[in-house]
Amino acid sequence: MSGAQPGKGNLLRRLPSFSLSLALHVLLLLGFATVTWYAPETKPRDVDTAALIALQGLQEDRMRFQGTDKLDSFEAQDRMVYPLDEIDYRPVLPELKFFPEPTIKHSLDLVGIESASREWLEPSSGRQPLYTGEEKLSGSFTRHIQTMREGGLDIVFVFDSTSSMAEVLRQVKYKIENLVAVFKQLVPTARVGLVTYRDTDESFVTRSHPLSHGTISLNNFLRQIQAEAGGDYEEAIDEGLRVAIQEMQWRPKAKKIIVLMGDAPPHAEAVTACTRLVVQFRREMNGMVSALDTSLDTFKPSAQFAAEYNATDRVLPDFRLLADLGGGEAARLNDVERVIRQMVVMVFGSRWEGCLDEFMKSL
Repeated sequence: MSGAQPGKGNLLRRLPSFSLSLALHVLLLLGFATVTWYAPETKPRDVDTAALIALQGLQEDRMRFQGTDKLDSFEAQDRMVYPLDEIDYRPVLPELKFFPEPTIKHSLDLVGIESASREWLEPSSGRQPLYTGEEKLSGSFTRHIQTMREGGLDIVFVFDSTSSMAEVLRQVKYKIENLVAVFKQLVPTARVGLVTYRDTDESFVTRSHPLSHGTISLNNFLRQIQAEAGGDYEEAIDEGLRVAIQEMQWRPKAKKIIVLMGDAPPHAEAVTACTRLVVQFRREMNGMVSALDTSLDTFKPSAQFAAEYNATDRVLPDFRLLADLGGGEAARLNDVERVIRQMVVMVFGSRWEGCLDEFMKSL
């Protein structure tokens, strides 16, 4: 028994150290357990969306989708961006298509001033709202037509009926009903009158048909007019204008338009009378005069007058003068088969030709 005492004593001596070590380890473990460990966040490498789609086998779908969404293409309409409720409105013009920039077709060589108000081209004047592009065009044309609808539209065509005008007259006779139909589609209360002129030494100087809503009497009048006589260079344009301005029963509030059509100028001594009549029509009656020179296709002077014609081609200059004074525009016809279309353009103004295309399909 005495030999076992030293081992027991050593064990008792080591017990405090072991307990201390165990306590320290337990405390360390508890300390580690309460510590929150943070690791640096690694940002994944950017991966191209198209590559991911390709890896997932959807490349074909992506290609099929691309370019077909209207919100991601030039086909998108502005109204798609603003989810506004539909506005129930009554359009001013029936089935009208507008184009952003009306162009003067090759068959109409514009040389005069435009018929509509110059403020349309000068929005800085403050007289009209400043719009741009298609909105400005469509809105201005709508107002232009609405004004005519409210007051009425009276149109008188003053035309030469000598032999050189035979093809022009044939076109007018053939399509007079279509022509009037276009006017009435735009302005239902439109009236059309006719004045034809020749020269003082012909079978008649002028003949006329009053302003009318219908086409039957206009057709009957045109059937009685044959393109004949003439041969000299100048015609009695002053008499044609006088009858149109002073003898037609113009409505006070209507838009009053005269379209002069011919392939010869007025007599030199009658130019002053023509300008006086046109100025009177514009100032006193608030009318407008435009002129269409058809000489390029129609006038074939006889040998007797060929030298005079070539030396003094006064048709376009004289017509331009009358159009400038009358607040309208002058143009030269380059294709006689398009004369009816040009008559419409001369009435409403060449700036609206793109807007008028929709109505002139029958012409």
